[in-house]
Amino acid sequence: MSVFVCGATGTQGGAIAKYLHEKGIKVHTITRTPLSTKSQHLRALGADVIAGDYDNEASLRSSLANCTGLFLNMVPDFQNPDIEVIRGRRLLTLAKEAGVKHVVYSSAFAVNEPHKIRTFTPTGFVGKLLLPKQALENEVRTMGFERWTIMRPGSFMTNFLAPMVYIYSGLVDKGCWVTAWTKETKIPLVDPMDIGRVGAVALTDKKFHGKEIEIAGELLTVEEMVKELVKATGRDLKAAYLTEEEIKAQAAVNPLVEAQLALRDMAQFADLEKTKEWGLDLGTFERFLKRENEKVMKTFSI
Repeated sequence: MSVFVCGATGTQGGAIAKYLHEKGIKVHTITRTPLSTKSQHLRALGADVIAGDYDNEASLRSSLANCTGLFLNMVPDFQNPDIEVIRGRRLLTLAKEAGVKHVVYSSAFAVNEPHKIRTFTPTGFVGKLLLPKQALENEVRTMGFERWTIMRPGSFMTNFLAPMVYIYSGLVDKGCWVTAWTKETKIPLVDPMDIGRVGAVALTDKKFHGKEIEIAGELLTVEEMVKELVKATGRDLKAAYLTEEEIKAQAAVNPLVEAQLALRDMAQFADLEKTKEWGLDLGTFERFLKRENEKVMKTFSI
């Protein structure tokens, strides 16, 4: 078996590439930076890495040749949301032509039911994030692949590492995380390594055919996340909550605030018991912080 992996030099793609390698499955991928350290690391694991991008059909055809599996993961483009669907549909079409039989698509929480998010609008930030993925989910279901699985990961634990940590205003530089979440908000957190592990299993185990799986290791409040960060870093960290008036003023100019408002409603999509029934032992935030201790300390050192 060989698998084309989208974004194999990135967070999700790198994770699934690792687990596929451990299963003895060859990875194929394209990248704009074939000479980068991450590309060279993939080659050292036996991956086939060539120069290309998702607008270059020739590079896609070359990399997809002889692949039987596809890990699909598209990066959103908020300036041109349609491009995500165009590129994803192109890749799926070429994969079908190349004889790919198994597809795992990493989508996002709430894509199947965005109307359950109280702040959702089709033209807003969240709509631009979710609706292209909804279109690609439909493509995956209906294109006639022998097997397919849709994964919907929660909020990445790696967002608490540099450089992404700065989406959490004030957390690192001031030790006070200012957020639009409430004290009651629970966030479904996922370790991206678990996305890779589950994706690799889904590509090789037929019991995952036709399944749509929300992936989250645990649901934590802001205070619970801060508590784990304090333990991991030794720093004096705390949280401050924006008032509704402050949120209203900031949401109009700051898309991150709009995203946080949407995340207030994400816990309803998590089903941790169902995940356990699948035998998926997903990692906790505490375990993630311990494993990534070196990066955590570097991120939070001031």
